[in-house]
Amino acid sequence: MINEEKIALMTKLALYEEKEGKKALPMGKYYKEDYVSLHMVNTVIIATFSYLLILAVIVFSHLEDMMANIANMDIIKLGKDVVIGYVVMLVAYIIISYVVYTIKFKRVRKSLNEYNGNLKKLYNMYSKD
Repeated sequence: MINEEKIALMTKLALYEEKEGKKALPMGKYYKEDYVSLHMVNTVIIATFSYLLILAVIVFSHLEDMMANIANMDIIKLGKDVVIGYVVMLVAYIIISYVVYTIKFKRVRKSLNEYNGNLKKLYNMYSKD
């Protein structure tokens, strides 16, 4: 005899695995701190690369003016401005990254807990039979 409750639960689990599970199940291997830290490191790398790329574009677009006025430029002030800009941008990206990935992890962890609860229900159903 077919147990409709088992079929409904198995269908629900299969749909979860097919849609959300592809991203959520691998994320379940991490602790929150590890997951957030990993993405923050990725954010630092990408932000650094982006900042250097933007800086290169600005320098190359103003290269002629910079060469003409190189004797009058305050290199130390320019260097401080570049470093301060980098630090400000990096801190902003790290804060945003921390908040976004913490929220994402909590949402996925909640759905994984529901998924695991449904797996336990299914296991218990099969244990009774």
